[in-house]
Amino acid sequence: MTEKPTRRLFIQCLLGLTVASAPKLSFAMPRTEDAPWWLFAPARQGSALAGGWQLDHLAPVERGAAVLTLRRGEEVAKVHICAREGAPIGVAHTDALDFVVMDGRDADAPTDVDLARSLSDLARRAGINADAALEGLQSHDQRVARYLAENL
Repeated sequence: MTEKPTRRLFIQCLLGLTVASAPKLSFAMPRTEDAPWWLFAPARQGSALAGGWQLDHLAPVERGAAVLTLRRGEEVAKVHICAREGAPIGVAHTDALDFVVMDGRDADAPTDVDLARSLSDLARRAGINADAALEGLQSHDQRVARYLAENL
């Protein structure tokens, strides 16, 4: 049986005071079994997008986001599909989803125009195919607070 984590148990585990006797703690977000490819139907893995970008991979929801990988030749773009909370922060968005490019650049740096067009098209399709955020998604801000930016 997994015990609900308390601050005291968490600190004890961090300090190693009662690691052997501490109950099993789980701080991970649930992971969905299947990648939500249906969001982008009729597009699918391998589909061509604007400016030579291609749908390469979509991971199941894990740690509050589904990670979409787009490829153009040797270029790779990792996009975290997060729940939208308030004003959109991603390059593209729907009423329920934010598409956040995670390339390590400053948020104010311009995004490749063809990548932005590709993401806008995918967001349009997702807006048609889903009327709510996926189960297990968190907003980008929630994910940063929970996992720290360097771990995303």
